[in-house]
Amino acid sequence: MGIGRRTRWEVQYAGPSRFNRVSLSCGRRRVLDLKIRRRRHTFTCKGKSASGFRRFFQNDEINAARPAKVPERPMTRIVQISDTHLSPGKRHFHTNSQPLLDWLKESDADLVIHTGDVTVDGADVEEDMSYCAEMMDSIGLPYLAVPGNHDVGEPKHLYQPVNAERLARWRRHFGPDWWHRDIEGWRLIGLDSMLFGSDEPAETEQIAWLENAMREASGRRIGWFTHRPLFIGEPTEGDVGYWAPTPEPRAQLLDMVRRYDVAFVASGHLHKLYDRQLGGVRYLWGPSSGFLVEAHLQPEGMAGEATLGVLVYDFSGSDFTVRPHEIPGLTPFFIGDVVHEVYPPR
Repeated sequence: MGIGRRTRWEVQYAGPSRFNRVSLSCGRRRVLDLKIRRRRHTFTCKGKSASGFRRFFQNDEINAARPAKVPERPMTRIVQISDTHLSPGKRHFHTNSQPLLDWLKESDADLVIHTGDVTVDGADVEEDMSYCAEMMDSIGLPYLAVPGNHDVGEPKHLYQPVNAERLARWRRHFGPDWWHRDIEGWRLIGLDSMLFGSDEPAETEQIAWLENAMREASGRRIGWFTHRPLFIGEPTEGDVGYWAPTPEPRAQLLDMVRRYDVAFVASGHLHKLYDRQLGGVRYLWGPSSGFLVEAHLQPEGMAGEATLGVLVYDFSGSDFTVRPHEIPGLTPFFIGDVVHEVYPPR
């Protein structure tokens, strides 16, 4: 198929316009990136060839009419980023945002997934949320995100508990805090790990939704993305506090992992890179792109490599590969140097 000197497309969509975007590219060169804010938007695109022509959608409800079927690329690429910890007021790690954004804009990613702690303190500061949402929008790629403890609070926390108000703030800026996306032979599921063990009504809703989403996966393989890992050492470990869900919700989740043959569980939170196969499941810890955490501030002997970067996933049919990638220009800040400024004790 060839694209003429001018090819006219009409796009119709449903749903909240803030989260709808269409990007078009020829090969690796993006020729149009458009955030749609009207019920119907008509646009034109110039190009010489349809070789490698792609379309990307952030919202499953977008429907595009096109002249003919475009050949698919042999795989779908997803980049997992995590723990950016950004704020317009506390700019301690801001230096690392631009190298990350620049690299993402030039990447060949079909989708970016942020596994939480997008903000320094979005759980209480609206400006942190709006600032980081605008930053993610600026990438010009479809993205999905799940919240971290600094975005929506922690289960039953004394000063900053996850609750309906904080969840509503997240949803205003980033959309649903749990979701699924079907790509290739996969159903990718994003989970709000801050609800695990919270006893909030949303916890029950999310578990019921998760059961249904996996039951109706129609033979697709399943992978999870969440902020907190399900455990930091062994599945049978006791309560490790801040670092992972408590044993009761963890046991429920691990039972679902086994029953639905979940292939991988990808998380952030620990600011470490780690890849472990256990019981036929791959447990992946995505590194931060914001800062490193000193060993004495984490549980003794915790696995993983303290490094900055991202994880790059390639999905092809029912197979996938994942590899870490270092982002040029990231500065290895340590939270211990500024923790009393960024997160002062209460």
